[in-house]
Amino acid sequence: MASNKRKSKKVNLLKNQMLLSKKYVDMNDPIYDSEIEDENCFYTVMNAEEIEYSQKVSEMKNKMYEDLSILSFEEFEKKCDTLINNFFVSYNFQEFIEDIKELNVKKYNDYLVLQLIKKSFDRDDECRINVSCLLNILSITKLINSEQVHRAFEKILLSLDDIKLDCPLCYEIFLKYLRFSTLDNVIDKNYIFKLPTSFFDNLGIANLDEKTLVGCIPRENNAVLNEELNPEGYLEHHSEMRSEKHELQDGRVMKESKHFNGIEEVSEERKNDGNYYDMYAQNLEDVEEKKKGKDEIWKDTLLWVLELNIKEIEKEKKEFKKKSRDFLVDFFNDGNMNEVIDFLNNTNSIFHYEFIRISIIESFSKNNICRKYISYLLDNLCGTYYFKNDIIIAFIRIIGYIDDYEIDFPQSKEMICKFLLRCIYDDVLYPAFLSDIYKLHIGGVTGMMICNKTQQRINDKKKLNFNNINYIWDEDDTYEKMKLKRKINNTLLEYFYSYIDEEEFFLHLDEFLPLYHDLCNYVVKKIFVLNVDVNNDLNMSYKLIDCLINKNFISEKNVEGGVMEVLNSLRDIILDIPKYPIEFKKIVTHLLQKKYISQDIFDVVAKEMEVVFNE
Repeated sequence: MASNKRKSKKVNLLKNQMLLSKKYVDMNDPIYDSEIEDENCFYTVMNAEEIEYSQKVSEMKNKMYEDLSILSFEEFEKKCDTLINNFFVSYNFQEFIEDIKELNVKKYNDYLVLQLIKKSFDRDDECRINVSCLLNILSITKLINSEQVHRAFEKILLSLDDIKLDCPLCYEIFLKYLRFSTLDNVIDKNYIFKLPTSFFDNLGIANLDEKTLVGCIPRENNAVLNEELNPEGYLEHHSEMRSEKHELQDGRVMKESKHFNGIEEVSEERKNDGNYYDMYAQNLEDVEEKKKGKDEIWKDTLLWVLELNIKEIEKEKKEFKKKSRDFLVDFFNDGNMNEVIDFLNNTNSIFHYEFIRISIIESFSKNNICRKYISYLLDNLCGTYYFKNDIIIAFIRIIGYIDDYEIDFPQSKEMICKFLLRCIYDDVLYPAFLSDIYKLHIGGVTGMMICNKTQQRINDKKKLNFNNINYIWDEDDTYEKMKLKRKINNTLLEYFYSYIDEEEFFLHLDEFLPLYHDLCNYVVKKIFVLNVDVNNDLNMSYKLIDCLINKNFISEKNVEGGVMEVLNSLRDIILDIPKYPIEFKKIVTHLLQKKYISQDIFDVVAKEMEVVFNE
């Protein structure tokens, strides 16, 4: 009996220790056995104050771990669907906002925006008006940001053709959402100019006539006839959704009314009797009046689009695309970044996202060197000529249609993985971009596979501590590198046989090798090896190195890298050039005097040379 009791208390003690609660002995316990307690020494007799303190510490620990708990995306999906369905029933803004705050996972709220809009497509205009108002409130309360709304809108754009099967008016509905989100500053005002041309083609914007639209709207409801344009070019009053907040003296919002082209919606806090104010008391008119209101909203939206001069913007975008494709033909031949900068400076910055998208797609049909050029562009021009948001839009639209590109370019998935890997490594894209794309299912199953594969490669490189990111485009380009090396050797031989001078050598090299290419170290190595082998005039090598550094074609790092490549191949070189160690010592001494290499590199070479001489 005593043995079972002892065993039971030990088990209970271990359980309590696992739950972070400190066990104590209550001497008033009827089953207290001092002999057993003293024998096992598991428990400590404590006074009431110590017991109370211990319990408070335990509660604080439990609360701390509760605060650290993060809702998984799968759980958020379920809760999000429930909250949206409840909102569509009651349209209680305050309750919805409070529920979202309780979830405390802002990073998932792009999915929330996506579901709000998608679920409203098969509902009435009243629901969509409320969703538009809710997006504005979510933005004001900083529960969502413009980047999240952009991603959600991009996903909807990619899905509109499928949504159209169930909701024929989805393009019109999306344009209304875009209009009011722009006017409410929920998204960037220039985002409408970055919509795909196919979107406006589906709406037939090119065939719209502003005069006809203006004539179809009665004067009392005509924004163009009754209102003037504001400084930003937007129609005031009738073309905007305005918000009026009626506040009490204590600062609480009692009532919020939204004016949606003459249709007023009101949201009010719960009254004392638990009933809600009728938010749409003014919408109890007959069906014809409601239909008339909807038609006016749509016509005002079309007028807003025309006032933004979308027709001319689309024509300019079409010309920009053609110029970009023509320019890239020459760019892929030399990879000259300065020419790209000149091209971008002479074009509209709104369309730079198209240049990024087109350049990546065009590189699918090229070799890895051309794709490396594009990676260099993204890295060096990001933040100056490319905005990160433009790069995000370009990648989302490419991944969204990756199945179509894969028909023409079977390796497009692998190429996109490498582009993403380079961009994340170069801090062009933020690391969470992959998870954002994944949870919105952009690109469908193929897009999710791309995200998984890229993330796996990132994890592998971190795990192995193996950084070969600079050579990511060289993995499959062995043949291309061989051709480049052959060109380098032939050009150097022409120089060392005095057929060309330093300037001509630079011009020849610049034709096929871009600045700071991975093979620049190889160029330095061959300069010092071929010179000794051909005519043993080290001054020619020194002059050539000076010329290439002055031209910014190579850097001191390339010189150090070339010296280390020579050192690693020294024993093989000696087989062909027995006297090479003596000449190599002169070379590194000269480079140290010119400060082209560091003292550390010189010491490493000197130490290795001693080993070679002693062999």
